[in-house]
Amino acid sequence: MRNHLQHSLTMIARGDIRHILAICLAIYGLMLPVMALAKHGYHAAPVPQGSRVEQIFPRWEPPRWYTAYTHMFESEEDWNRIVVYEDTKQLPRDRYEAKPFGSNGWKYITLAASDGTNPAENGRHYYVVLP
Repeated sequence: MRNHLQHSLTMIARGDIRHILAICLAIYGLMLPVMALAKHGYHAAPVPQGSRVEQIFPRWEPPRWYTAYTHMFESEEDWNRIVVYEDTKQLPRDRYEAKPFGSNGWKYITLAASDGTNPAENGRHYYVVLP
């Protein structure tokens, strides 16, 4: 057994893809029943409802706002109707505003989290929604 393990490690060190795949499949085969018994799985975050929804990713823009670019909403009519959500809760209008970004049709949203935390790091998802 020990010689077989040493041989496998030597083959992996040399980059023998068959041994690497065999080990990966063995690990997967062992973990699959454990994950099934633990009822572990992927659960998508809830998304707000609307005719168009785009997730945005805020980043810091001094002095106090976080900025996120959006690419889905082009017309002024859309921009006058959009709302920003923090997870599935609508942010108050005084916590965000939309501004044009050059002549390429993109706009950016400046926003602040509902509780004043850093929206880039607070673990929440932010969405621009056209109702």
